[in-house]
Amino acid sequence: MYKQLFIGLGGQGAKSIREIRKVIFEYELNERALHAANAAGVQATKFPCAFLSIDSSDNIWEAKATWFHMGKDLQLQESERCSLESDKLTGDAPNIVPWLYSHNQEVALEQKTFFGGINRATPGAQQRRRYGRALFAANVEKVHEAIFNAMSRCSAVGDNSNSCVINVFCSLGGGTGSGGVVDLICLLRQLYPAEDKIGVLKAYPINLYLYLADDAGVNPADLQGYFYENQYAALRDLNSLATGIFRPHALCNSTDYHAGERHATLEPLDAI
Repeated sequence: MYKQLFIGLGGQGAKSIREIRKVIFEYELNERALHAANAAGVQATKFPCAFLSIDSSDNIWEAKATWFHMGKDLQLQESERCSLESDKLTGDAPNIVPWLYSHNQEVALEQKTFFGGINRATPGAQQRRRYGRALFAANVEKVHEAIFNAMSRCSAVGDNSNSCVINVFCSLGGGTGSGGVVDLICLLRQLYPAEDKIGVLKAYPINLYLYLADDAGVNPADLQGYFYENQYAALRDLNSLATGIFRPHALCNSTDYHAGERHATLEPLDAI
């Protein structure tokens, strides 16, 4: 059984992690019951996986009642959470405008107005995709450490194989998911190349599970702001990344977004 690392980005990503934990809990419960009935003394199979939720708000994490399933509390541990903190974005965010890109410098967003209309005291990216990307970049060292620790937890379960399937869940309508998904993929591929050190191909496949929606079945409050624009822009960037047209800077630290080499991996992800 392949080891699985489940990473949720943004609010929808956290919800996806929550529901996956419920399914795995039922699977392991059934395994224990089956072995108890038919194979006394044989240890039931434990699903080899680890979890990480990355978000700019703790709303989903703190909705404690929703994390209970069949009488079991399935809340994430502190080590399984990574909070993107807005207070790490200080001053006027130097060099942030060219890093966030503008194909036409004449219409580039003025640096001094980048945070215009954003209440930085309010948790979350507030459906601002570029703000969500800036939050991710400002917390990149924290994200890096959280990913490394999650992979260590994953490596500690199951067999001795170093291979692991990386599954990323997010929506593209909000700010955190649509803003951070490209940089998250590039960071993951930077840390865990498609070909490992001993030449094993597909040692760390990256699969994306993206939530996109139209008007049907969506809370009207969620359709406000930049819902559709975020979805379109994120899909555009993901397609460009997959085809090698878009080569963002690999994030090295939160003080100089240009310090890293441009992402040059021809296969940054394996499936969407």
